Amino acid sequence: KRTKRESWKEMMKAAYQTSGLWGALAVFDSHLATSDAAVAELPSTYIMASEVLHECGADGRVCTDMLSNVLETRLPDAQVCRVVAYHLLSYGCFDDAVALLELVRETLAPAEPHSFTDLAFARFHRLRAKTSDLQTAAAHTRCEMARVVADLTTVLTGTEWSGRFKEIEWPVLILLSWAVAWAEHKLTELAGLGAQDSEPANLWPEEQLPAATYRLGGAAGPQLNVFVWLGWDTDYTDVDLHVKEPTGEEVYYSHNRSSTTGAHVSRDFTQGYGPEVYTLPSAPKGTYRVETNYYASHQVSSTTGSTSAVVWSITNMGRFETEAIQFSSVRLVAQKQRQQVLAIDY
Repeated sequence: KRTKRESWKEMMKAAYQTSGLWGALAVFDSHLATSDAAVAELPSTYIMASEVLHECGADGRVCTDMLSNVLETRLPDAQVCRVVAYHLLSYGCFDDAVALLELVRETLAPAEPHSFTDLAFARFHRLRAKTSDLQTAAAHTRCEMARVVADLTTVLTGTEWSGRFKEIEWPVLILLSWAVAWAEHKLTELAGLGAQDSEPANLWPEEQLPAATYRLGGAAGPQLNVFVWLGWDTDYTDVDLHVKEPTGEEVYYSHNRSSTTGAHVSRDFTQGYGPEVYTLPSAPKGTYRVETNYYASHQVSSTTGSTSAVVWSITNMGRFETEAIQFSSVRLVAQKQRQQVLAIDY
């Protein structure tokens, strides 16, 4: 038997299939009109509606417009901004995601390393996704990468972070090494095309992090056939990354090294945010199924009705001409809830 919550979402999907966007929005408006007045003030109402529209194939701007209601229903806090930003990333709306994550880093949660990591991650993927005029591309790349490098270096060299975030350095070092390698590769490519201010440059923060010790993979960056990153938006919460490999082996926190592929899963963060990463240098062909397990939470998620996780994956990491990136965000409502988020075909 379907609950009322499930029924309006299914009705939105059906209306979208038969009547398009306006039909789905009419169903949503009817849901608000016939529900308790408090429903219109719940961020989860608009988050779920935006997810339905995205699932149906609606344009990212439409999904963003629906999500914007979340920020209008209450004064934004760090979790609300993060959950909206994670969804925006999965919709490809990078400018709006960056703006929200800037607010989190600068004002709402500057004492948490994830505020810096999330913003650097969003800014870097925006840089990769957006094309610039040839004559401004190099300068834009240098400017954006200076910000990305500064934020990630702050995480890696900071001494003020809480002890429960220990070992965040390893996944962040992978991200920094990969981002710098891509940017230097891009600048070399732009120089070959005759772009202004495109002379190759070493973007690595050598003074704070000597490359001989800290730069993974050297100038080429990390070379991984499959890479997966899981982060989430609620503090004091444990979400686990599971990857089912085509060999039949499952890799996760208590079995963090694969005997059949050599893959590795990083530290199990049990008190908030992650990230947990899966790294596989040499991958057998097949499908890698990425799942999340909402293991436990010691914090009430009353503002958004759930914990939201962001998952992104890369195949052929470090081989920039053939890299493929996938994004997904997922809402986790029930403890012990486990679900597949991505399927990676390698």
